Amino acid sequence: MPTYKLFYFNGRGRAEIVRLVLAEAGVDYDDVRFEREAFMEEKAKAPFGMFPYMSVDGELLGQSMTCARYIAKEHKPELLGGGGLTEARVNEVTDAYSDLQDLLVAAHFATNDEEKEKKKAKAAPLFKALEDKLKSNNGGDGYFVGDNMTIADLKAFAIMESVQTHRPEIAEQLPVLKAHFDRIGASPNIKAWLDKRPVTEM
Repeated sequence: MPTYKLFYFNGRGRAEIVRLVLAEAGVDYDDVRFEREAFMEEKAKAPFGMFPYMSVDGELLGQSMTCARYIAKEHKPELLGGGGLTEARVNEVTDAYSDLQDLLVAAHFATNDEEKEKKKAKAAPLFKALEDKLKSNNGGDGYFVGDNMTIADLKAFAIMESVQTHRPEIAEQLPVLKAHFDRIGASPNIKAWLDKRPVTEM
């Protein structure tokens, strides 16, 4: 098996989806975390100057979803949906959550209240659309696509965890997404990761 290292700040952020896929797939890796003072040094090493990134037997790979999908394909391909339209549906939900993440990050770092509220307003219908998408599969009592966990569910978990941490009032308005979050978090491999990972604010 290749030697994997994952490089990111000492937090969850955009790296957590990669960690969740690694956990669900049962893959050992070196979780390399650095503090803010090492940012410029690490940035010079990163593909495209962005985080997170991985080292696969010393070869660097950037972009969080690229890394997550690579690990899934190599070690637990059923997380990707199995090809065809099913896999496209998995990617559809995953990419929608990536769009939502961008809006939430932009709102968090907005320099004025007006811009912050604009970003929040754009995020609200996307939350609703994602909850409706979940409801369309078995009434929302299982997973986003099909009858088994996919990378879409793990991406959803990563984003909802951030929402529950920083905007719990939003989570309370989305009971089906919140129940899905609790269900994914209780699955054995994910729970094992949550129980042992470092405690961070973000």
